[in-house]
Amino acid sequence: MVHISKIAKERLNRVEDVLALGDIVKVICLGKDKIGRINFSIKDMPEEKE
Repeated sequence: MVHISKIAKERLNRVEDVLALGDIVKVICLGKDKIGRINFSIKDMPEEKE
């Protein structure tokens, strides 16, 4: 799962403004937090080169 603050560079009011249920997105793993949860980010993914 990706926290709302890690979806887009700008502030979002609702996840549904950017993503829909079932969307497939690429994420980057940011590591574990203090209690062992794994954190992911969409906005920190490197830009893809065409």
